[in-house]
Amino acid sequence: MKFLLLGFGIFLGTNLAFATTPNHLLTQEERASAFRILVSAIEEFDGTALSVRQNRPQSWKDTLKEIETELTNAASLPEVAHAFRRIDATYPNLHSHSTLGPYFQGALGQKLKPSVSFAAEWLAPHETRFKISSVSANYPESENRPMVGDELIAINNRAIDDWSREGFIYCKFAIREQCDFLFAWNFFKQNLSWTSDQKLQYTIRRDTKTWTIDVPVENATLEATASNDPDECTNYPNRYEGFMISYGGNRACVYESPKYPGVAILRITSFLYWGVSPDQKIDRLKKEVNALYPWWKEHAKWDHLVIDVIGNTGGEEPTPWYALFLTTPYQEEYTRFRKTRVLEDEQLRKDVMFSEWDPGKEAWFQDTVLKSGLWNELSWGALLPPIPQFWAGDLPTDRFQPLDHPFRGKISLLLNQLCISSCDGFVWQIKDKLADRVSAFGAPQAATKPFRKNSG
Repeated sequence: MKFLLLGFGIFLGTNLAFATTPNHLLTQEERASAFRILVSAIEEFDGTALSVRQNRPQSWKDTLKEIETELTNAASLPEVAHAFRRIDATYPNLHSHSTLGPYFQGALGQKLKPSVSFAAEWLAPHETRFKISSVSANYPESENRPMVGDELIAINNRAIDDWSREGFIYCKFAIREQCDFLFAWNFFKQNLSWTSDQKLQYTIRRDTKTWTIDVPVENATLEATASNDPDECTNYPNRYEGFMISYGGNRACVYESPKYPGVAILRITSFLYWGVSPDQKIDRLKKEVNALYPWWKEHAKWDHLVIDVIGNTGGEEPTPWYALFLTTPYQEEYTRFRKTRVLEDEQLRKDVMFSEWDPGKEAWFQDTVLKSGLWNELSWGALLPPIPQFWAGDLPTDRFQPLDHPFRGKISLLLNQLCISSCDGFVWQIKDKLADRVSAFGAPQAATKPFRKNSG
């Protein structure tokens, strides 16, 4: 006897279990029940995240009807798994996920690798196209062999624009161009209507010639990785033409060029330090800033600083970084919790509020919320008073203090859609607190719940 487990959220323990045998697909009633419970949990605990979908070409309800029909008609284990996985794909929160349990984990097989890959190219705001990005050396030689740079105009005789529309519906990101950049990844993860049991054909165009090719697909193999940490910025000394590394930390490096003496580039590859090498002395974000500070205090006199956070998917909260840019006490983000049963459980409350790092939150909850009688006055689902997401001290009114530094120049932020989570917050804070001194370039950073704040 095995079990199908559907887990939802980071802290929320909404788990559904159904007894199964190796060939059991669940009855239609069981599938429908699992579907309803999962959707209900998403809407109850994270309904505000669904506002990100308001720009989609298909509503949340209509998309769910489409998935429910697929689930009802599923005749095989992979088809059931595919339907449930599409719920997560269309649920636009980059922090919370609905995930399949062990029974269905491998139902859709391994990650797929096509013999001819493609990628999006950003032409202008709200305008992308798809081009062939690589061709396997094993692909047959002929006059119709594709080349890197050929334009992809259709997949399986369906226009690429229509595929892009579907990719936007089943995508966690906020803006269509962001979803276009992740379209190939989403496609071969089988989150869209194509699955590996179907044929795969591309229609491509080169100058005035248009033709269709068959594309073999195989299971991807894990590529060997370098022994060093790919997020260590010193691995990329030639990232910027004409610039050399003047300071090298772990996730943070500063590049300068004799040709542009008033300009520097601060590359922050990640705010994540989990799993760094035991030999690496800089193993936390605070240590990164502390290690950089003596050099920064001596050298940060540029007129123009470029901060490159392309591909920075977040990690630890970045409040220590602002001390190198700001000159007055500061606070970062504020949050409001709803009155839910979760907050009545002491351990769950500490997990949700990050009280392990900010013990003042528990004291605030006991005094301001419980002892004051506020908890009993509020109805279920009502919002508690706003408090800082990350605390500078024991009180919500405490502020973080800037370091003594000489930087007073302008800042250019280099972004892409993979700047998510704490990177998203970092970008917002720099833009918000330094205002006219800051400009942003590149693809819009991804937003989750603070969608309107960053991308609206």
